[in-house]
Amino acid sequence: DVRFVMIRGKDVDVLVVRAADERPVEEYTLRVVPVGKWVNQGELGPRGKSPHAGGREAVTGIRDGTHRVIVEPRSEALATAIVPIEVGPGGTPPVTVRLEAADHRSVRVVTGDGTPVAGVKVQLVDPMREPFDARTHVWVMDREDFRSGPQAFELAAMTTDAQGECTLRLPTDRPLALLLPGPGNVPLAIPNVVFPANGPLVVTVSRGAVLRGKIGPEAALARIMPPAGTRTMQPSVCLERDEARSSEQFPRQVDRCKVEPDGSFELAGASSGRWNVVVQWFDPQPRGSTWLREAAGTVDLVDGETTTKTFELSGVLEGELDALVLHNGAPLANAALELKRTVARGGADAPQARMLNQDRLVKVDTDATGRLRVDVRPGEYRVAWKPPKGLQQLLADERAVVRVGETTVQAFTIVSGTVKVRLLDAAGAPAVKVAMYDRGAVLGQTGEDGLVEFSCKPGTFAPYVHPKRLQSQEAMSEFMRSEARRDPEAMNKMRRSLGELTVRAGETQEVELRLPADW
Repeated sequence: DVRFVMIRGKDVDVLVVRAADERPVEEYTLRVVPVGKWVNQGELGPRGKSPHAGGREAVTGIRDGTHRVIVEPRSEALATAIVPIEVGPGGTPPVTVRLEAADHRSVRVVTGDGTPVAGVKVQLVDPMREPFDARTHVWVMDREDFRSGPQAFELAAMTTDAQGECTLRLPTDRPLALLLPGPGNVPLAIPNVVFPANGPLVVTVSRGAVLRGKIGPEAALARIMPPAGTRTMQPSVCLERDEARSSEQFPRQVDRCKVEPDGSFELAGASSGRWNVVVQWFDPQPRGSTWLREAAGTVDLVDGETTTKTFELSGVLEGELDALVLHNGAPLANAALELKRTVARGGADAPQARMLNQDRLVKVDTDATGRLRVDVRPGEYRVAWKPPKGLQQLLADERAVVRVGETTVQAFTIVSGTVKVRLLDAAGAPAVKVAMYDRGAVLGQTGEDGLVEFSCKPGTFAPYVHPKRLQSQEAMSEFMRSEARRDPEAMNKMRRSLGELTVRAGETQEVELRLPADW
């Protein structure tokens, strides 16, 4: 009973010409990229195939909203062009993209004393007339690192040679920025770059601090290293910190600092201060690999100095959990459970970066006696179970602390009660397919006989329903798009109370509730 409504995308006709003489350009890569919204990867890829006859390409399936038409010419004599367009219900007029002649200019990177710096990455960036700094996300169009929201576009990227120099191909028709992201130097952004009339643009960078580290112990290193002969990426290390509601990471994900097979790594170009050290790796799974991240500790870095330190990654090793799970006093046999893992946070030395030591779910089954034995990573665990007649998980109150190399024995107790509700309308007829809620969570939906049964933790509930006019998915979706968007309290105002309901542990009770007259 699911109905999918497909919306036909709009057509965009694109013509690409030389700005100097309006002659068509046929050799180019074309993209039409949504702005400020969620996108799927297919919307970021090239449109059509080069050569584009007569410089034209008809792009289909474009959603309404703001987009950017991006044209990357094959010719070194022409510069990449970016044209904003607005696609409305009636589509958009044909788009003509004029490619300006490219200018080739040199950049020389030096330290404060004038020493050339080799091997530094220099990115030429179109900031799209938005504020730009070293933390601005830069989309490299050949990589899958696009994000919704504000971002700049990489027009060119080169690495400095032994003389600290590189040559960039740049357009001359718009403001440009330079980004030297590191590693090898402290990230540096030049928001409005102006090239001199003669000679290279000289950019002075700070070499920053150097961290020479090693990951241990050996058992942990073996856990994160890919098996020999596989093509899985090596683990990497990055530095992260949060300051004044702003997060910082070095280096960027695209410039990974790899961990060598012996656990060593070297990261140059970090700015001074305290950093959280984070190890990232791919964990093999039956259906692919999972990207994992683990905090390895903190380090204090000083500009111009080299810090050497060993980081313990024992958190990736395992201990054993030997548990008995009880439900209302009896063993919970042959049940599918989840172990919810948390780790300590907070404190001066605790990593605050995003997704560190993430709470992870471990799916396990109890045996015929309600017991389970499983090897898990260290941390604090709780047991969660979803009863057959429940829409919500039930959590045991007990917590088990698992340590590396040890066996933790724990009994978990889950308590619940069951309620069978007959819901009637104001005239006494069964209320069919009406959802009941409590504190924003769904308790259940009535059947053709007006009955709904659910299990939940004991306690007193205040069940409610939404008005009859909002029972269909279409009506609710329209309500959320219109009224709820204008009024944050709109959903609360739609609640129609059914009174109070008390659930008692280990009991099954039957109750009758009536819909309010204004339902």
